[in-house]
Amino acid sequence: MHIDDSIATRRIPTVKANQALRVAPPLLYTLMMFVLFRTALMLPAANPGTDFTPIWNAARKYLAGEPVFNSDYTIDMPHYLYSPAGTVLISPVGLFPNEAMARAVMAYLGAACVIGAIAIATRMVAPRWFHVIFPVAVSFFFITPEPVRTTLVLTNINGFLLLLLVLFVWFSLRLREQHVGWLGHFNRPEAWIAGVIAGVAVSIKPQFGVLFIVSLAYAQVAVVVIAALVAAATFIFGWFTIAEPELFFTNLVPYLSEPRPRFNGSIAGLGIVLEWPDAVVTVLTVLMVAGTLAAIAALWRWKDIDPVMFCFTAVAVCFAGGFMASGLMQFYYAIWFIPFVLTVCRRHSPMHWPVTIVVLLFTFANPVWPATGVEAFDEQPGHMPSYMFMALPFVVAVWGLAVRSSAPGTRKRPAHSR
Repeated sequence: MHIDDSIATRRIPTVKANQALRVAPPLLYTLMMFVLFRTALMLPAANPGTDFTPIWNAARKYLAGEPVFNSDYTIDMPHYLYSPAGTVLISPVGLFPNEAMARAVMAYLGAACVIGAIAIATRMVAPRWFHVIFPVAVSFFFITPEPVRTTLVLTNINGFLLLLLVLFVWFSLRLREQHVGWLGHFNRPEAWIAGVIAGVAVSIKPQFGVLFIVSLAYAQVAVVVIAALVAAATFIFGWFTIAEPELFFTNLVPYLSEPRPRFNGSIAGLGIVLEWPDAVVTVLTVLMVAGTLAAIAALWRWKDIDPVMFCFTAVAVCFAGGFMASGLMQFYYAIWFIPFVLTVCRRHSPMHWPVTIVVLLFTFANPVWPATGVEAFDEQPGHMPSYMFMALPFVVAVWGLAVRSSAPGTRKRPAHSR
């Protein structure tokens, strides 16, 4: 059979494109392995793990029946900041024979949790497991200065919490698909899994209460109740098994209630470092809360149109606003923005906006700018991630308003003539 030359010619680029697609994934996975070897294996081994030492000491004290919250919190040093509930959950690290081994295990498991979270989030935003976006995302997040590299170098628990965040959204959305009433949720395993995950996350970091924006959006009362029971039970268990638990309220809570001047990018922390008047701090805090609420309101119409995009974006916005309005924000908290960044794969997402990309680029890159000799100006670039955290809710709110008319299901249907 004769084949037209024009048709054959048009097929050549298609064949070459298919060959390129088959070759690209192995190359991307090779690049990913090189990045993981340096960031996940080499960097933690070459650094002291500042965040891990207080965790190790607290876990050992807890298992030995010694007071955990008896530190001198007036000394400017890394302190142990977890509650009795959090102490119970992290205490297994104290079972290792020495700190070096415990830290290595925690760093490598933390890296594995980040990779697992990216894999699951990729599957949620893309049509299949290990889509081409997976090796690209892993390489990007592990090679940028913030937040994964810092998390692994300092060796904290944030990688584990990222995995809990993604799993919570995954099971919450699976629960949404069951189409049962809120009372019926108590009979669904998805509700129990999501509730236990949220309860564990909140027990470690109370700021993870922002996850319940998902439960609120989909009327998942069962998830909130189960999470509250898990958190309460864990706290009670910790209270009765920890030595001198009252020190938590007399020593640690007063320390946590005051913003610290070091390694604190929150509005209150910036106010101390940059010597802002109290009125400025108050106004910015109120604006931060208002901007966060406005962003959630602008996103609300998307909760049934694109639940994955809505959940990951709403949680990121709540984290940004919550941390900036609270007493403590550290740059590596941007690790919980990773699922939001991956929504760039969705048809509609604030990640399609160049402004959002710039905000997150300055957050993850955390660039070091050349000195100009002007002290007032040179100090500002060091706070760039804080300003980006502050901007994110407002950017999402503006995006939501800008695409209001283009959201699927929002256009008015033409009236039918009689």
